Amino acid sequence: MNYRFMLFFSFLLSLRVMVIAQEGQNEPEFKHYRCPGYITGCYKGFSDFKAGNPAIKSNFHMVRNKPKEVRDSKAGGYTLQFDKGFKTGIISVKKIWGAYYEDTLYINREFFIGKKGFDKVYCLGSYGYFHSINPEVAANTNEVVLAGMLFGAIGGAAVGAGQPEGNSKSMKFPYVMIYILDMETGMVSPLTSFKLEKILEDDQQLLELYDKEQHKSSMWIMHAYIDTFAERFRNK
Repeated sequence: MNYRFMLFFSFLLSLRVMVIAQEGQNEPEFKHYRCPGYITGCYKGFSDFKAGNPAIKSNFHMVRNKPKEVRDSKAGGYTLQFDKGFKTGIISVKKIWGAYYEDTLYINREFFIGKKGFDKVYCLGSYGYFHSINPEVAANTNEVVLAGMLFGAIGGAAVGAGQPEGNSKSMKFPYVMIYILDMETGMVSPLTSFKLEKILEDDQQLLELYDKEQHKSSMWIMHAYIDTFAERFRNK
């Protein structure tokens, strides 16, 4: 995939990203977010999630934060809220590893970067991945680009549209980081070129394109490829 082509493709999709930002809470439904087969609830750990043993079974919902709120508070894309008057007992939100709500998994940022808020997981079989705002550069994040990266299905394209090729500082410190969730062990780790290649083994066409990239470890390049993989995975 040619970097200039990616930027051109990003430009064509930029209006869609702007719509996502303008609409605020009106989030499009993408099937590749779905993790069907688990039990609704709030979980204290990954093993509890896999075993279907929630600490809280009901009286909660997930609320998507507005891009400006995410940027200014350096929080995650989503907030876990409990119904009015509902008591969680001794369990605080900080101790909840994740929440499974409406066939979708949300992971607590406290468990992997020590920051508040939840991020939505894209499920890709034995792996899941999610976008999480980089608190180191949160104050400089463009709201429109942030909305596309966190809430759209075109995260990599949004990055390309918002980032000039020559901006080396932003290449080193991207607005949004990508993390991989191992759906077998629960381990969370930053996306690397090696891990991306392992995931792309299920799509030889994308893998061949990725192997030709000159900047394979660039977060922007990896972002584009894993989002493209997710979209193709969804359409299988």
